[in-house]
Amino acid sequence: MKNFLYPGMLVVTVLFSRCGNIPESAGTDSLWDDRTVEVATSTVPCDDEALLTGGMEISGDRFVMYNISQPDLFGCFRLRNDSLVFVAPLQKRGNGPYEALMSQAVFMPECDGLFLIDRQTGRKAFRIDSADPEKWSDVKSWRAFELPNKPNLMSIVPTDCSGGFIAQLLDDRRHMFCTFRSGDSTVAPLSIPYPEVSEGCPDISLGIACRGTLQKRPGSQEYVFSAQNSRYVVVFSLKEGQAADIRLLYDTPPQFTLASDGINPRISGETLSGFYVQATRKYIYLTPRNHRDADTKALERSPAFGTAYETFVFDWEGNPVRKILADKPLQTVAFTDDDRFLYAKTADPQQSDECLVRGRILPTE
Repeated sequence: MKNFLYPGMLVVTVLFSRCGNIPESAGTDSLWDDRTVEVATSTVPCDDEALLTGGMEISGDRFVMYNISQPDLFGCFRLRNDSLVFVAPLQKRGNGPYEALMSQAVFMPECDGLFLIDRQTGRKAFRIDSADPEKWSDVKSWRAFELPNKPNLMSIVPTDCSGGFIAQLLDDRRHMFCTFRSGDSTVAPLSIPYPEVSEGCPDISLGIACRGTLQKRPGSQEYVFSAQNSRYVVVFSLKEGQAADIRLLYDTPPQFTLASDGINPRISGETLSGFYVQATRKYIYLTPRNHRDADTKALERSPAFGTAYETFVFDWEGNPVRKILADKPLQTVAFTDDDRFLYAKTADPQQSDECLVRGRILPTE
């Protein structure tokens, strides 16, 4: 695999004798010196349900909020006069025909659809006509997809509107991802290898340590993957069912040892955690996860646990575009598909109450 990292990001991946013996990532501050834009945020008036969000997906004026410990997995909202208005709940939490314990919501603007993918079992997905959120609760209108009964698939994302999917493959170090079609129990591995580790490290251990999030570029067959336990970000495309145009934006695999069972990885506290990743037609957004105290040393203004002030923005060629620096620490950062606004959850420093905020991003010259 060729290395396309930019100056200030270059990390050499080396062979080593035990799992995860990887050097830390080099500093990247100089890369963003002339590309930093400060963004002021303001509170967004919204119904109380929005404050329960564990994240959000945005398409036009439609917002899907991940609920936390609620009977419904999602709340649907519309943006009206700069306020978020609650429309309806979406997908009951449970084991019923249209239910799930955990789901991933994925907007597919190319088919005006919203996909709900079962993250707990990886066995079912639904496509919903996203044009009118007020009808989203009509489960009989959902199109169901049967997914492979394979336990080692993670971060499943649709590749098209009619039953094609891509996922992270955890148990094959030579193939980090795979594709499959609904109703077919077989998967087709893609030739993108996991980071090199010693042969004594089980494939499944490496896959679990490198688990992360896949995102699809809307209207295209390009994808970005960000590991959650380290700064490791891969961009690639699908051409005739094969992986192509593979680029690495960050190249630091997780550092880990194996538990006493010889399988489960124990992530080192010395490795910077990865990024939350979002994809729009124009850009890739990477927001630091900040899952350990040591992360604060690498981030602007030492934000609190689980928050970040900054987001790094790349185009789909892998070129750095800008660093967005918010005026307050943010959680669950999301960007509109026209790249004009960010939305996030934060806490009022005066009241410590969670609220939803928005920041306007000026166009890049």
